[in-house]
Amino acid sequence: MAEQKHLGRIKLQPGQSLFCLNMKTGEITDMGRPRQVNVEEGCVYRTALNRKSFMKKLFRQGIIKVVPKHED
Repeated sequence: MAEQKHLGRIKLQPGQSLFCLNMKTGEITDMGRPRQVNVEEGCVYRTALNRKSFMKKLFRQGIIKVVPKHED
C-alpha cells in the first residue's frame, strides 16, 4: 500500500466544487465536493463555481495560456 501524507486543506465555499486539470492530457474533471482527494502527480486542483471560472483562474495564474471560447 502506498504511503499517504497530508498535503493541505481546501475549504469549499457554498456552491463551489473542486476541479482537477491533468497537465499531461489536458482533461478537466469536476470532482464535486469530496471529503478526501487522492492527489495525482501532474494534476492541478482548484475550487471554482463552474468549469468556465476554473479555466479563468488557471489563465490568470499562468497555468494555461489560452482560454477556449466554446466547449462542446
